[in-house]
Amino acid sequence: MLPALMVGNLNIREFFGSSPPSIFVGRVNYPLVRVCPALPPVVGDTAIYDKPEAWAELPIEKVLEFRHSLVFGSFKMNVRDVRMELVREIVLHDRPVEIEMVLE
Repeated sequence: MLPALMVGNLNIREFFGSSPPSIFVGRVNYPLVRVCPALPPVVGDTAIYDKPEAWAELPIEKVLEFRHSLVFGSFKMNVRDVRMELVREIVLHDRPVEIEMVLE
């Protein structure tokens, strides 16, 4: 698991927000792969955080702000695990999905 995130003097272990939805699924050690959901610490419509086609008219600083604020969790999961269906549902959802992430 990832260590807690240090923000200034704060040691943050719990995040809650709306995933754009954005999840990276690795391929190394298949079928036991790394699953990494991306979560901005914002609730609401966060689709633009992971939608490059919407960035064309934005200043680069705004795009960097979107990408820099994402927190990526990481855990290993067997692709045959029945819980992988939840990951599929998050990725296929057409609107942001609320996620709670606890880092160790």
